[in-house]
Amino acid sequence: KTHKNTQKYIMASASVSATASIREESATAALRKALEEVSEACADAKKFENEMEVVFESLRRAVLDAGRAEIFSGDDGTSNRQIEEFWLFLFAVRKRHRSRRKRIAECVEVVCRSKRWASVVTSSAEVRAALDAAPELQAEFLAMLPSASPGPWQQPSGTNPWATAVQQGGPQMGAIVPPGSPGST
Repeated sequence: KTHKNTQKYIMASASVSATASIREESATAALRKALEEVSEACADAKKFENEMEVVFESLRRAVLDAGRAEIFSGDDGTSNRQIEEFWLFLFAVRKRHRSRRKRIAECVEVVCRSKRWASVVTSSAEVRAALDAAPELQAEFLAMLPSASPGPWQQPSGTNPWATAVQQGGPQMGAIVPPGSPGST
């Protein structure tokens, strides 16, 4: 009888492990797809304008699911460029929609479980430039990071269209400034 109970336990453990593996694979695939959508939106001002909210919600769900699957505690398979675009997209969304602050904070809290994701905020010249261009966001985002301190930021050697874009609310300079806001016509 003990032998049968041991077999049942082993089979149940294997089933739980397989389910966790499937959940992790599914969450990883959803995160990759959401990051691809972010990249596409970042590259196309019209797509950003028309699909920013849908892309943001897709990204948010993918990040939360990946967090539950503990994807961010190990190698999540993302490139540094994808992480940079993630941060730049969040900055642009937050700049444009103040009401999204709590949803953005949820995402930041989850991705900051990964030191790599959190460190891109201060190690990437593009992300630093975007925050430098929007001082009101700089304090808000840096406060969300674990052990973050703004420190002396170095300006990047080149110009980054995202730095201006975040300041103006979208991926291309002035292309998507919300109506009625400073800089709109």
